[in-house]
Amino acid sequence: MSRWLSFLSVYLILVNIPALSQNVKTIDEKGLSNLLKNRDGKVLFINFWATRCVPCREEFPDIVKLAKTSQRLSL
Repeated sequence: MSRWLSFLSVYLILVNIPALSQNVKTIDEKGLSNLLKNRDGKVLFINFWATRCVPCREEFPDIVKLAKTSQRLSL
């Protein structure tokens, strides 16, 4: 019982730690249209995902590698 209470105490402490703020930029239809027009011949990669989506989380390391490669190659 005390082991369970210890686990519960740690869990409750961790749950109450605030998440870091995210600087997320929203975009509307007009903004997306402008983004598509002004990409200067570069590929535009748009990926919609959620943290609760297991396949999305599994593909994320590959997306990070792709981003690093594209920066190195100036794509």
